Amino acid sequence: GRNANFNFPHFVPEISSASSLSPAQIQAAAAKFAREEFSQPLRNDAAFSRPQSQSHQMLEEQNCALLDSLLED
Repeated sequence: GRNANFNFPHFVPEISSASSLSPAQIQAAAAKFAREEFSQPLRNDAAFSRPQSQSHQMLEEQNCALLDSLLED
């Protein structure tokens, strides 16, 4: 809902289609994102040392791709 609190340490995702998603779709997207995030081992490499703007852009692109794949299912 509009009063929801997000727990994203560095950004609040900008999801243009979020208002059109049902609660079940939002829950499925969150679960899928969590599985993808935790299935990858933590590494100390260049991906984690990128400037904030590049990391932010990468996460936005991942969020868009995730929502697109969810809506296609």
